[in-house]
Amino acid sequence: MKKLFLSCAVVGLLFAGAVRAENYAGLGYGISWNGGHAWTDGRKSDYDTFSKMLSVFAGTVIPTEKFDLRLEGEYLHLNLKPDHGKTRRFRALMANATGVIPNTGWWAEPYVGLGLGYARWDHNNTIAAQGIAGLEKYFELPEWANNTAMAAAVEYRHLWVNEKGGKRNNTSKMNSDTIMFKLKYLF
Repeated sequence: MKKLFLSCAVVGLLFAGAVRAENYAGLGYGISWNGGHAWTDGRKSDYDTFSKMLSVFAGTVIPTEKFDLRLEGEYLHLNLKPDHGKTRRFRALMANATGVIPNTGWWAEPYVGLGLGYARWDHNNTIAAQGIAGLEKYFELPEWANNTAMAAAVEYRHLWVNEKGGKRNNTSKMNSDTIMFKLKYLF
């Protein structure tokens, strides 16, 4: 887990060259409803299952004239049980870009974004993509914390993956809808 967090932090900090950029790192935890189908040995099995989702991320905020752009690296982890109760692990390294919707006057900042990444589902490698929408609230820390801040967010994600390959040329498709609570430390 330490190597994965360090990898996400390095990816996020690679984007930190912009003037006035704020860096951040955090954790997310949520529940997801997963649906899809799997072709295994010529048989199709549909599944609907709930699972927990873990996210570790790091990135930077780049202010622009119209909105704040966030670029981040993220590690995602899901445990699914699509094939008659057999647990399948889904892990992905994602590159996300989100934009804060400006001037809403809400109690929290709304944001939307997209992510694309490299995933490992069970024992096969594939591409994953996700749509992101959320609300985030910032909290200033005391002066002794050197102008750092914390943020809490509630986020919805739609993640989709198509898997092909394996020893028997099995295929599967997974869609995951997640509600996640995130904590972020800005430095």
